[in-house]
Amino acid sequence: MKKIRFVEEKDFKYIKALMQSVHNLHSKNRSDIYKDNDVFYKNEFMDIINSNNKNILVYEENSDIKGCLLYSIKQQEEDGYIYSRKYLYIDMIVVNKDEVRKNIGKELYFEAKRIAMENNCKSIDLNVWGFNKTAIEFYKKIGMSIKTIKFEDIL
Repeated sequence: MKKIRFVEEKDFKYIKALMQSVHNLHSKNRSDIYKDNDVFYKNEFMDIINSNNKNILVYEENSDIKGCLLYSIKQQEEDGYIYSRKYLYIDMIVVNKDEVRKNIGKELYFEAKRIAMENNCKSIDLNVWGFNKTAIEFYKKIGMSIKTIKFEDIL
């Protein structure tokens, strides 16, 4: 049986492994920025669990966590140039490598979208690395559009 639910303390080892896989991808492709080391410690995990504005959704099937989505709800304050807006920010969507292309990421995203609408958010925002073509295509496929593009000139 599959279900999407909020993370629980007992999920730490699964979430740590998923977060490590994302970090490994980043450190492999951007070793100028990311260190090749272990990430996501228990105290960081507990901070998220105890947070009022950051959370993790998990995709569970037969008591096994297959993927997760880390998000927060943010409020952009109005100033002389921009309007105030509330939005859901996705830090990452990660699916176990053996479970890719089984709609797990898509289901997690649409649950986050439901939460965003329930919280009167105006949009869902996220960042993705240019090297991550798979993720870029995934986000386009689920209906997201490009909002900004960042450039760099590595010296």
